[in-house]
Amino acid sequence: ITEYEIPSIPKYVAYIETASYRIVAMELLNGFEELSKIIDKLSPKQLTFISCQTAAIVCNLDQIGVSHDDMHERNILIDR
Repeated sequence: ITEYEIPSIPKYVAYIETASYRIVAMELLNGFEELSKIIDKLSPKQLTFISCQTAAIVCNLDQIGVSHDDMHERNILIDR
């Protein structure tokens, strides 16, 4: 895919890895909320779960050399 085939600049990027390929999928996601907008409503258990997931994602991004400077609560999406 080329930049000309992407109809608009995506708001969110998803990283997917399988046994045969790695892909950074750019897509607009429906049904998700930004963590920064709901963080005060989450329980300690939910926050711990989210923290563990985020750490795992960052670790995977590190392994393939993808920058994750924007991995903060404004850019983390939660599907509740």
